[in-house]
Amino acid sequence: MPKANINLQTMYPRYFHIVDVVEDMNEKIFEVYLESNSRTAICPLCGERTKHIHSTHTKHIQDLPILDHGVELIIECKRYFCSNKACSQGIFMESYHQFIDFYGRMTRRCRDFATKVAVVTDAENASKLLQYLHIRISGDTLLRYLRQDSQAIEPYTGKGIGVDDWAYRKRQSYGTLIVDLETHQPIDLLEGRDGEEFKAWLRQHPDIRVVSRDRASAYASAVDKVLPDAIQIADRFHISKNALDALKLSLSSYLPTNIRLPVTQGHTIPDEQDSKKNGKIE
Repeated sequence: MPKANINLQTMYPRYFHIVDVVEDMNEKIFEVYLESNSRTAICPLCGERTKHIHSTHTKHIQDLPILDHGVELIIECKRYFCSNKACSQGIFMESYHQFIDFYGRMTRRCRDFATKVAVVTDAENASKLLQYLHIRISGDTLLRYLRQDSQAIEPYTGKGIGVDDWAYRKRQSYGTLIVDLETHQPIDLLEGRDGEEFKAWLRQHPDIRVVSRDRASAYASAVDKVLPDAIQIADRFHISKNALDALKLSLSSYLPTNIRLPVTQGHTIPDEQDSKKNGKIE
């Protein structure tokens, strides 16, 4: 079998040059020192290219682990002067889009891996699991990443939706959950359950044809006002509840409220108070 020559340089973008790699045996971390190859940069405000370097700045960035070792990138970044005298930017840092976010503390690929682990588990357990892979990230940070990524993706919305309220804190704060009836996947979360946010959401989705909801009048009123032609149906829970309520109402018209059972001679019904004193009912 031919030997495989692993070149670390191929694992990083071309605009970086590996200066040195140091292994920390105690922390089990590879420290990879990178230097930017750029000689020019584009001003993020006016878009003019410049070659006037102002200074350098060192960034410490987490990357995906290698051979059971964590990886920390120590990058020497460059600051540039903007050549456009009319531009108010003045000085700016070169950007590494697709690899590191501007204020990020880990590479984009490391962040994507961490969020995928959080999706299949949960934020807190993912944080603990990632510690074994030498990726330091808190559960709160994972939740923030998941929210940012979910906002960047426009969820598919079919012709039918289900809507119901849910509690941030029971009896105190509520929101509205919207689910696709075909995929059974959540589409959106709205603040409050008074129907106002739901009205605004429906105006942005005029193609909705079927709405499954509970018996709350706020959701029914929102659909009637915004999408009067949409079909409104009760979900399975409320269909069962409606049927049970109708059955109770029907039986109450035929059966008396109190039903007295006949007592045969020689048998008596034990008194409730006596039964409690004896600790049992005979």
